[in-house]
Amino acid sequence: MSKSINVYVQSLQDVPADIYKQLYKLNYGQRGSMRDHLVNYRHADTDSASVCYIKGRKNLIKGWALMFEGLEKNEKEVHLYVKKVERNKGYGSALAQVARKQFPNKKLYGYHEYSTIFERSRIRDAGRQTY
Repeated sequence: MSKSINVYVQSLQDVPADIYKQLYKLNYGQRGSMRDHLVNYRHADTDSASVCYIKGRKNLIKGWALMFEGLEKNEKEVHLYVKKVERNKGYGSALAQVARKQFPNKKLYGYHEYSTIFERSRIRDAGRQTY
């Protein structure tokens, strides 16, 4: 029997301080850019970004996704991160599924060539990975 994965979804501005601190620390050490987006959207005047995250024991974050308006018209961006020790357990796929529900009929792009969420359905589109 597979264990269900609980994914929490919130507006970024509504994320409690203890969760926000964890999100802030998680990705930057891996040379990621999610911290910059997290800070920018947390302090924005509009409520245009949301996060989804998976908590483990002691409320520690195992993985999270940041979702916001893209640079191009009608495009949404989703940035995903799962702790290295928590990878290959279905957490990234669970986060991506929530992102797809939040943004139906939108293209989701992988950040770089190592993004392997839904590997089987990957389509190359102008050098970007579309899921």
